[in-house]
Amino acid sequence: AIYYAFGSASLQPYLAPLEAPDGETTLRITCTDQAGNIAEEIRLRFKVDTVEPEVFGYFDGLDYTPENSSVWVNMPPILSLEGSENNMMINYSINGEEGVDYELPFEIPEGENEIWIYGMDDAGNIAPRLFYLVKVDKRVPFIEHSFSHGMTNGWFLNDRSTIELTAVDEDNRSSIVKVYYRWGSEPSNIYKNPVKIPESINTFYYWAEDLAGNEMDTRSIQVKKDSTLPLIFLDTNGLGDGALEIGETLHVDLTGSSDDS
Repeated sequence: AIYYAFGSASLQPYLAPLEAPDGETTLRITCTDQAGNIAEEIRLRFKVDTVEPEVFGYFDGLDYTPENSSVWVNMPPILSLEGSENNMMINYSINGEEGVDYELPFEIPEGENEIWIYGMDDAGNIAPRLFYLVKVDKRVPFIEHSFSHGMTNGWFLNDRSTIELTAVDEDNRSSIVKVYYRWGSEPSNIYKNPVKIPESINTFYYWAEDLAGNEMDTRSIQVKKDSTLPLIFLDTNGLGDGALEIGETLHVDLTGSSDDS
């Protein structure tokens, strides 16, 4: 008969294939013959690991949750990975590129990133995959201005002249969320429609910010508008009843109503 035991447990008859417990253990085996002779005990030490490992990710510079994964950020976060067991093999892939063995924390690149993380322990048990969606945009948004009407000698003459602000989406990343403008020292406004140019000489300021929090430097332009038609006043000195005698001289004084524009 054949007898076995795990660790320090009592020997028991071997009747069917054995299932070893998890962890490090020693299998003791012996046997007896019909005469009652007992064989020298054989000891086999080994380790069994059927526990599924895990991989954990930690972001520095980003409070990541699945709910905010669609949010753009303007500072590339640092991702650190850690296994639930010692000496785990951890591998990550960004946007379907070839996997990279994890050694040190790494910076998430610019753009929209799908990050897949894989792990395996020494026994070959596979960890559940981790997935992160991280969007990074460090580029400042840019706004251009244009005018609805042309200028004459640097002045807008049409009363309906406006300034239009247009986003230049060169990086095709996070969208511009707000565009602001103001006249001189007046309070700022959110741009929604073309802005009518007021009369006289004024300074127009405008800037923008995107969903990642990047803010464009304020730009300014000076605009001049005079849509009031000038008038000419005629002063006829000595015209009297509207008729001139032969040999008389008519003195005419012309005065304009407009300023230097």
